[in-house]
Amino acid sequence: MLPHWRPQIVEVPITVTTSAYTAEDVIGGTLTSGTLTQYAGGGYIAWVRLVDDDDEKAALRLYVYREAPSTIADAAAFAPTEADWLKTLGCIELAAADYDASGADACIVAAGIDRKTEREIIFDSLPAGKLFFRLVCDATPTYADANDLTLHICVLTM
Repeated sequence: MLPHWRPQIVEVPITVTTSAYTAEDVIGGTLTSGTLTQYAGGGYIAWVRLVDDDDEKAALRLYVYREAPSTIADAAAFAPTEADWLKTLGCIELAAADYDASGADACIVAAGIDRKTEREIIFDSLPAGKLFFRLVCDATPTYADANDLTLHICVLTM
């Protein structure tokens, strides 16, 4: 019998610094999803959506963790520890060229595909019932407002 996947779209709150980020800076520190309902445990990320209210269209990488990684503050250099790498599920690339800038703001929707393996980012039962994230700059964006980025994650769980 095929599994019955249940979609859940959760917002991942981000508060950004209004001074310039540099390449390899973490945006918003460690980010956390809301609690994900897991009936039988496990699932995968179907897609992510990042709305950029400041129209920066910055190239970013979204690292996904199954447990809380070590603390890295907003605007600090991305410096994962060995323990962080052991909790890493994958990394989604958000390329500058992939933003849709049809209106006054930019938006990017990316598949939940790991940038290296080109496979879905899957997870088993989550110890805290949540996913954790790090949003890392490839460029040097400067956001005008602390709420300029809105991130949604669509997960499919069993």
